[in-house]
Amino acid sequence: MKTLKTISITILCCVLFFSCDTENAELIESPNSALLETYTLNKDGFGAYSLELKINNADVNEVYDEETNKKEFFFTPSEKTVLDKFTKDVFVGEKLQLSFEDSNTNKTGFITVYDDDIKFLSKGSTDTNKLKSYSIKQNKDETFELEFKVNNNVEVSFAYNSDNETYEVHLKEGDSDVAKFKRDLEKEDGKPLKIDFVNYNYASKSSTVETRRKPRIIIND
Repeated sequence: MKTLKTISITILCCVLFFSCDTENAELIESPNSALLETYTLNKDGFGAYSLELKINNADVNEVYDEETNKKEFFFTPSEKTVLDKFTKDVFVGEKLQLSFEDSNTNKTGFITVYDDDIKFLSKGSTDTNKLKSYSIKQNKDETFELEFKVNNNVEVSFAYNSDNETYEVHLKEGDSDVAKFKRDLEKEDGKPLKIDFVNYNYASKSSTVETRRKPRIIIND
């Protein structure tokens, strides 16, 4: 009887050992989850930019280089068990560079924006009165959502420029009752995702049409 009991205990211990060993192996083999869940870059109706970050069990360290107007965000694991969401104001100043470095996945993402310096925008400028606001969001699956609003009497059309591999949003004067737009975009591996807002304006005292590409957005990894 004792021998049977001893054999049963031995078998149970072996089962538990291999079960734990299998679980540990699965944990080792499973990829680390991303600390940065999503980010959204916003430009509001007044021309000001802000960055919204959604992080998972992470601490965030931020480094700013005033000379190049570059902000670097470093994400490291934390003992937190909550999903945090916070917003930071960012200043474009004609060119803004952001980078996101995730220590869990060893991935780094970059986004560069070319736009007008908010300090020098004139309220009556024909270059700036078509696009009202916009946002670009990176989702968890690394696809992107572009949302934007235009002012009254602006016609919007979309195109892909294969010569410079850029998604274009064309903004022209015209009759339109649609003011809000959304597009889902995918970024090819190893290639930047480029988005240009192409503004069409008539040169003063002539019928010549001038095009102006701002804002310009480049997303890379």
